[in-house]
This record gives sequence, structure tokens and C-alpha cells, in this order.
Amino acid sequence: VSVFILSIAVGSYVVGRLKDIPRYMLFANQLLITLTMLLLYLSLDTWPYYAHLIRAAFPSDITAFSAYYRSVFAVLMLTLVIPVGLMGATVPITFHEIKRDLKLVGKHSGILFSLNTVGNLTGSLMGGVFFYYFMNHAGVFLSAVLLAGFSTCLAGWGNLAKGKQYV
Repeated sequence: VSVFILSIAVGSYVVGRLKDIPRYMLFANQLLITLTMLLLYLSLDTWPYYAHLIRAAFPSDITAFSAYYRSVFAVLMLTLVIPVGLMGATVPITFHEIKRDLKLVGKHSGILFSLNTVGNLTGSLMGGVFFYYFMNHAGVFLSAVLLAGFSTCLAGWGNLAKGKQYV
């Protein structure tokens, strides 16, 4: 959980430091999320083996306790910082897009916060309760990859519907 939250914060911070965000950034961000999650999905079968290697590298006594958990944190951070950091960048990029229309920025910000909250709640309940009842870890992860792909299509379609080009 700490790796996930730190990665989201890193992604938000990086976008917050950008001077200018081009119009294609939301589409590119969603596409990169989808591709990096797909790469992680393809490697899921090897994760238990690598977890075993990390565990076997440390003795089973109290002196290795903190070193083991620091190592797990570092490996997870290196593995997840890109896809989860990109997820953390999504909301700031979206806010940048809605501020292009200053007359409706308040309304669109409220809608964005509402949909984000409902999406997080629904995703937590669906992923944590419903999906795991019917699927294994790989199935739940693949569902997340498919949803990321769907968000990529929405980001691209939204700009194409408005006649915007990615230039």
C-alpha cells in the first residue's frame, strides 16, 4: 500500500511540475498505463518465484527483519513506480484539460471529483469483493488492464470527437 500511495504521489508531483501540458498528454498517459500494466500482467507468473528469491536472501531471524522489508519495498517500488505513477498523473492531467474552458471549470471539477470518488469506491468494492469471488489474481489484473485500455480509447475518442489533433 505504501508503494502504491508513494507512486501515485510521485506521478501527481511530476505532472504538477510541468510548465505546459500538451493536449495529447491524457491519451499518451492512459496508453502508457495500459502498456506497462500489460507488461506486468505478462510477468505475473514469475512473481512468486522472485518473491521466494527475495525471501531466501535473508536469514529467518530478527536481525534481517528490516532489511527484508526494505528490499521488498525497493523491488516493488522499482516495479510499480511507472504504471502507478502514471495513474497518479491522470487526475492532474485531467484537471489541466478541464481548465481550458474557464467558464465551466467549477462544474467540471465537481463532476471530475464525484466520478473519481465513485470510481474508486466502486473499483475497490468490485475488485476486492466481486471480482475475486469469480476470478483469480491474474483475472482481476487482466480486468484492470482492459479497463485501462478502455480509458485510453475514451481519452483518444474524446479529443477526436472534438476535432482535436495530437500535434
